[in-house]
Amino acid sequence: QITNIYLAEGKIVAVAPNLDDFEPDHTVDATNLIVSPGFIDLNANLLASKHDENSIPALMKLARKAGFTH
Repeated sequence: QITNIYLAEGKIVAVAPNLDDFEPDHTVDATNLIVSPGFIDLNANLLASKHDENSIPALMKLARKAGFTH
């Protein structure tokens, strides 16, 4: 689908060809690119890491630092 994606405060607020009452701070031309939600590595094994703390928040922080999204 070729359309526009409108973001406000880091969240998608609309997906539409045109949104008359939206004034962007900036635009990104993603022509010939694919826009998608974050990707995750289903094979990641964070519990095998050599970090001292294996709590869920600590592991999420480690995953974000490695480039994974949530």
